[in-house]
Amino acid sequence: NWELLLWLLVLCALLLLLVQLLRFLRADGDLTLLWAEWQGRRPEWELTDMVVWVTGASSGIGEELAYQLSKLGVSLVLSARRVHELERVKRRCLENGNLKEKDILVLPLDLTDTGSHEAATKAVLQEFGRGFFNGLRTELATYPGIIVSNICPGPVQSN
Repeated sequence: NWELLLWLLVLCALLLLLVQLLRFLRADGDLTLLWAEWQGRRPEWELTDMVVWVTGASSGIGEELAYQLSKLGVSLVLSARRVHELERVKRRCLENGNLKEKDILVLPLDLTDTGSHEAATKAVLQEFGRGFFNGLRTELATYPGIIVSNICPGPVQSN
């Protein structure tokens, strides 16, 4: 009787472990990316031939993101308030990446000025005809041909 109960407990523990492992593998985390690489898939390859708009591209995470994307051959729209810093980032992207001058648009933009978002979006669409937009979700919902996706969900204040 106790032996049967012990086997049932072990079976439940193994089942729980298996369920947790499957949840972890399906989660959006480092192990998931490693698993994809092990299978011969690299998520960043899906960005090839896309246009990615990087806001805050003059420094920090946005700057590094621009460098990494340029190495993948992704066309870039670089936006921030400091134009001279954007030009510096553009030069380095051209030096270190697989891009040509026509593949990078420097678009000065103050994200706190929501009135400028529509004009900036139109400038990107006029330059490239398409784009990968993440931060301006609802503001861009009415534009045809734009897929709005969420790379890293977080708090977003939107009108």
